[in-house]
Amino acid sequence: DKIRDAIRARVACSILLQRVTDDGTRMWVEMTTYPIRNAKGSVVNWMAVRRDVTERKRSEDARVASESRLALLMTQLPVAILTYDRELRITSASGAQLPTFRGELATYVGRTLRDVLPPESPYNDAIISMHEGALDGESSSIIKDDPAGSVETFVEPFRASDGEILGSVTVLVDVTESRRAEAALRALESKSRMVLDQMPAMLWTIDNDYRITSSKGAGLAGLGLKPDELVGTSLFDYLKSDDPEFEPVNAHRLGLRGDSSSYYSTWGDRRLRVHIEPLRDADGSVTGSIGVALDITAEIEAQESIIAAESRLALLVRQLPALMW
Repeated sequence: DKIRDAIRARVACSILLQRVTDDGTRMWVEMTTYPIRNAKGSVVNWMAVRRDVTERKRSEDARVASESRLALLMTQLPVAILTYDRELRITSASGAQLPTFRGELATYVGRTLRDVLPPESPYNDAIISMHEGALDGESSSIIKDDPAGSVETFVEPFRASDGEILGSVTVLVDVTESRRAEAALRALESKSRMVLDQMPAMLWTIDNDYRITSSKGAGLAGLGLKPDELVGTSLFDYLKSDDPEFEPVNAHRLGLRGDSSSYYSTWGDRRLRVHIEPLRDADGSVTGSIGVALDITAEIEAQESIIAAESRLALLVRQLPALMW
């Protein structure tokens, strides 16, 4: 129909046809018809040109599919993209409706950056400065924590194909959940550190080269040590022995092999109950050993006092008959 209409109108026409070859392969053919005119301009004949455009059509289909997937992804991910001209006027807005936006994202087009920023936000000056810097070719980012949520903002120069800066582009990512998780993790670490710093115990780790990578706990003070004072020290140098039969060395060696062990130790005037475990990464691979030592000096001294008292009492009982006579 399109070709017939073009012939009636005596104009050129181009159509895209799909055909199946003998081996079942689908191919695309572009057919273009041209009028042939005489010296007076009258159409005296027609010429048709056919061209295989299969690869071009496949590339276009792949691009359209990719753009469709990207558009779908943009609506599902907590990400929004806005572009601005050199007057900081929004020229496009797409992506998710983030909780920090005031109004529908689509209504932002045509408004200036200052119009859409919440007037009470302490981040406004920084955001405007970032966009002004982008006009000079600078890239920057900032995380904004607001009551409505947290957004990480990336600002880049918006360039034409020849590199000329036309304005700025900003990518906004909703990081509310990750920020909350980070805050919860910091609170947990702080609480764990407070407990560890107060309990009469020591905790340390070594890597696969027997080098101490951390040391924590209030029990370190009993050995005249400070937290992490031994980091970087060889376990052999600290123990003053690399004898594999020496119990502390053997326990750490077992930990690096993936086995647990416990032993009692005396260090100076302190009595310790020590437990060694393999230290594993997220994949379960052994990356070192972790040790926990409880200072049981007071417990041992109390037990020894009880035993001594019981011994004196037993001796007294044996001597009572003689004393009574």
